[in-house]
Amino acid sequence: MLPLRRLPLFHVAVAVASYAIGAWYAAGSGSSTRYQWHGDFISRKMIAPRPSVIGGGEDPGSRARWEWMMLHDPATGRVPDDIRARELAFAKKLPQRRMSLSKGSVEAVVTWMSRGPQNVGGRTRALALDRSNPLFMLAGGVSGGMWRSTNAGASWNKVSPGNVLQSVTCVVQDLRPGRTADWYYGTGELRGNSAAGGGGSLYRGDGVYRSTNGGGTWALLPSTTTQNVLFDQPFDYVWNMALSPKETVQTVLVAATIGGIQRSTDGGQSWQTALGGDIATSNGPRYTDVVVTTDGVFYATCSSRNMNLGLTATNAGIWRSTDGVNWTNITPNGFPSDFSRVVAAIAPSNQNTVYFVGEAPELLPTGHGIWKYTFIGGDGAGINGVWLDRSVNLPSESGLSGNAVFGTQQSYDLVAAVHPTNQNMLVVGAINLYRAPDAFATAGNWTRIGGYASAATYNRYPENHPDHHALVFHPTFPNILYNGNDGGVFRTDNVTNSAVSWTNLNTGYQTSQFYAIAIDPVTPSQQMVMGGMQDNGTWYAVTDDGQNPWLEIAGGDGGFCAIEPGGDNSYVSLQNGVMYRLTPTSNGRIDPTGGSGYLFINPFALDPSDPKKMYLAGGSTVWRNSDLSGIVMGSSNTTSTNWKQLSQTGLSGGTITALGVSYRQPNVVYYGTSNGRVYRLTNAHQDNATVTDIWSGKGLPPGSYIGSIAVDPNNENRALMAVSNYAVPSLFLTTNGGSTWTDVSGNLEQRQDGAGNGPSVRWVAILPDTTASHYFAGTSTGLYSTRSLASTSTIWTQEAINEIGAHVVTMVHARTSDGLVAVGTHGGGTYSAIFPVVAPPTPPISVTPTRYTVSANYPNPFNAGTTIQVTVPASARVRVRIVDLRGRVVATPFDRFAPPATYPVTWDGRAMDGRPVASGVYFYLLDAPGVTLSGKLTLLR
Repeated sequence: MLPLRRLPLFHVAVAVASYAIGAWYAAGSGSSTRYQWHGDFISRKMIAPRPSVIGGGEDPGSRARWEWMMLHDPATGRVPDDIRARELAFAKKLPQRRMSLSKGSVEAVVTWMSRGPQNVGGRTRALALDRSNPLFMLAGGVSGGMWRSTNAGASWNKVSPGNVLQSVTCVVQDLRPGRTADWYYGTGELRGNSAAGGGGSLYRGDGVYRSTNGGGTWALLPSTTTQNVLFDQPFDYVWNMALSPKETVQTVLVAATIGGIQRSTDGGQSWQTALGGDIATSNGPRYTDVVVTTDGVFYATCSSRNMNLGLTATNAGIWRSTDGVNWTNITPNGFPSDFSRVVAAIAPSNQNTVYFVGEAPELLPTGHGIWKYTFIGGDGAGINGVWLDRSVNLPSESGLSGNAVFGTQQSYDLVAAVHPTNQNMLVVGAINLYRAPDAFATAGNWTRIGGYASAATYNRYPENHPDHHALVFHPTFPNILYNGNDGGVFRTDNVTNSAVSWTNLNTGYQTSQFYAIAIDPVTPSQQMVMGGMQDNGTWYAVTDDGQNPWLEIAGGDGGFCAIEPGGDNSYVSLQNGVMYRLTPTSNGRIDPTGGSGYLFINPFALDPSDPKKMYLAGGSTVWRNSDLSGIVMGSSNTTSTNWKQLSQTGLSGGTITALGVSYRQPNVVYYGTSNGRVYRLTNAHQDNATVTDIWSGKGLPPGSYIGSIAVDPNNENRALMAVSNYAVPSLFLTTNGGSTWTDVSGNLEQRQDGAGNGPSVRWVAILPDTTASHYFAGTSTGLYSTRSLASTSTIWTQEAINEIGAHVVTMVHARTSDGLVAVGTHGGGTYSAIFPVVAPPTPPISVTPTRYTVSANYPNPFNAGTTIQVTVPASARVRVRIVDLRGRVVATPFDRFAPPATYPVTWDGRAMDGRPVASGVYFYLLDAPGVTLSGKLTLLR
């Protein structure tokens, strides 16, 4: 990968252009791949991917627990019922800013632009090719909306409305002559939604949408939504849909929903329950599926697990119908009594053959089953159908947990498709993608063709991604297969090859789900943006052109990340607290030995006045690293180098969830917890730092989650805090270091006590200005801003309604030097805008120096350590090196982009590899633009 560094403009342009046309080459694959640029001396080994932990992997519930902590109502312990629909309706009534921003008497234009990534897709459950013109494709992200391509996936345009729920779970075309412009898509991801929360309450769907112009525009079918905001109807979760191709008058549309199978004879204008139970009593099946043959024969599945995961679902089993009204139970004898999701796949070349694949915990060795059904005649039941149980032949290898054995992560990822001309070739997707030339008739006769590269590694299969949800064969070229998974959309041109190769079709398909983003916090016009994504690792871009590709630097679930001023060094994290430092030539793991209790997406923060210093949320305590540059690169193990666990920050209950570090006054740190408490740490650079409880008794209920703390860059005593739970007030301001706090939630709450339909506030940021500062709140219904915090009368205005829209905003960063504001969303990628600021903030020193100086080191001679005072008059890249009498560089204790300030530079008498150097005379050299200063120091052992 390109190093994280501020490349010359020419190199940036060449690198980006060449990446687009494939000028990269790779030796190896997956995380062991070393990507190299032709003609460039720089190379980087990508940080090893980690497995997704949605329902499996290292900790099956870590993400769900984190989401529940962040969102639940502390009074009930649950995410409020149907809050997604309610908060979207509430948000539509809030003021919106389209393009301009009032600034005194001047109207200044603020333009939001997409920053991408245009080459990294998000989780895709819906995928289809237009049978009338296969160059036209539709793909739906579970939190990214519906997208359309008119050039076989070479580029995409978003076609779902921007102000509605951006959930798409399935899509179907009317294949009848003269009707192919009609399409339908369903919403509501029941299993695994990463924009939602645990506790039994997810973000629900919003019914079924219809298009009559080939997917160009969409409208919600009124029959599939209600005015009641609670979970009260089956179209809150739509698993799949099928439309009969044989009807000449009626439009028979069948939907597999939570609770059962629904049927419409008028194209979705009205519905009747065909199979299933009562929503009110929750006795209907939780998981369903439906498919249809070209002759109009429907096959449906209904899980034994009911809506509350009990084992008494009405109409559990496998069903067949010739009209969608009258159904015959064709479940074979010996079928498991406990089964969850089962999906069906019809063989196009012999539509009397149907395969069923599903999760059934009692089945060995994988907890899943696969059955082949052949229709003989009559109603298809009993002797009129032949069943073959091939469950024992599903893949089961030796290797890594969650990878070696066929697994669906508790029915999260499951799909099957039959080759168009070979009824015995079955492709099945779960965590991994498998091809079986005899449909698993014999043990071991299958090939892994996607997901992870092998059972022994979490390296991804080349140009593919784990966690599979959609498979579509080309209608004309039967060996071409399209795949929708957690990484977006992919295509293979020959699924029958011994080694299947894939093409990434995510250019412009901006559906990636960001947990965190980072920008250079200081350097004006530095355009680098980095971000960690759900199940897609950490990527970055070096230009502000959202059409240019992003580059990957870490796998797994990408979390918090940071860029040092100047862009040379950066930091990334993976799920559950694993962290790495990246330099222009290497990387190394940096999370502290002995650290524990990390959140799924775990906070850390660099000190703005000394970016080599880091504060880390470590469960119940804060950790501090005094000099990250001292950590030896190249290791994949935890480290104790320069880490200190600040025991005085220990909590009696809860977990540290947010960190805010001061700009102007060094060594002041705010931190919040999952139990509604906030603390202020002064002299944070010292081991005996002072901790002050600045929230006790101020009103937040236990269980309130402090999601973000933004410290005013001009005033360390002024901070804005976000509480992300529903049903509690969301935003608080202090102007006196936390002694008092004022509720500034304003119109983001329906009621002043936080109850009602207001959004969850995930992140806050402050952009100072000499007239009136800009305040930003990233929420579950988009980005909001204000320039006047007026207690509970504060008016927050929605930004970028046509760009960001109602996407969940997970993080916002504001740069004071040039007014750049960058936003990360969960499902819609990243965006940025330049906000006009009259003047940048005061730098973090009381007096701006006028020239470079270095003081004589003290003590001198020294034994354990010595300090040199370095004065920097203007923001610049500054380096201090230690050299011996031969001119060899022994150590580099200071090397970064430095704002104007006076910096203590300490050398402990150790070389760059951490070993003590010999006694003797050494020199320190300061290098800055146009300046070289030096001095002599003596080390005595």
